Amino acid sequence: MGAAWVLQSEYSTIVVPGFEIPDIKGAINPRKLAIVLNDKKHIRSSLNKFRERFLDLFNLPNLDDDIVWENNRNSFIEVVLQKDKLTE
Repeated sequence: MGAAWVLQSEYSTIVVPGFEIPDIKGAINPRKLAIVLNDKKHIRSSLNKFRERFLDLFNLPNLDDDIVWENNRNSFIEVVLQKDKLTE
């Protein structure tokens, strides 16, 4: 029963810099779409999809306009990538 919640729950995998999708082991399905924070080509669209799923899942209103969201998202990505460079 330990991992049964994963099979019945909505979840997203967030892969932080320093890890790769093949590193995912255990109950989490590595084939399910993951948000890979150092994937410069797809990170923006992945975070946009995550935001939409989060708002839908919790039935939340979209209070930010798109420009505010994009600025906050881009700042977050910048911080994550900067921290990744510091650990190299």
